Amino acid sequence: MMNGEGGPNVPITTLAGIQSITELLLELPLPTALSGAQRSLLTPQQIEEARRILTAPVDARLLPPLIEALGHTPGVEQLELEDDAAG
Repeated sequence: MMNGEGGPNVPITTLAGIQSITELLLELPLPTALSGAQRSLLTPQQIEEARRILTAPVDARLLPPLIEALGHTPGVEQLELEDDAAG
């Protein structure tokens, strides 16, 4: 198949890249399970900060530019925007 018979055509550079990646894999750490005491990769402070950001009130000044930008974006006709800015 190497003489143009229509088989798979894999460039030599691709094979060289696969070889270099294979050698690199031996140097990477293996994934391990988290210890029983640590069930999350996030600290309590990181969780609290994320909660604070996600539950913060929406800045109503950001809604008009967002709606205008979506109006100029093709393919968003099926989106339904709800007016929850009042709370």
